[in-house]
Amino acid sequence: SIASNITFGEPWPDRERMQEAAHIAAIHDDIVRLPMGYESLIGEMGTSLSAGQVQRVLIARALYRRPRILLLDEGTAHLDSKTEELVMKRLLSMGITCVFVTHNKSMLPLADKILFMEKARVAMKRVRVKSAA
Repeated sequence: SIASNITFGEPWPDRERMQEAAHIAAIHDDIVRLPMGYESLIGEMGTSLSAGQVQRVLIARALYRRPRILLLDEGTAHLDSKTEELVMKRLLSMGITCVFVTHNKSMLPLADKILFMEKARVAMKRVRVKSAA
């Protein structure tokens, strides 16, 4: 089920925490629209999810564990720009350290530090200074 996929390996899943993680990953609304909601089966014998939905379920799985550091390697590559921005802003508002490996330049304004890699080496580093509000 989608629930067991998000809470993967958890002997006593916390439903509220699962739904919170799904909300942050912007997949909760998609899940509750399914006929069996979080209990919907996925895969060969169940519901087919789009590549973007799969990515958001996997982000929710990572968030369910309440990490202090989150590493996403092309973790939003299959999301449309609106959903990607929503997910990224929600992730950044959590106060956890997020490391994004991406080819997507639209994420650059959200970053505090940017490392440009070339031939497996750091080619350039930029540090953004946040203005005082």
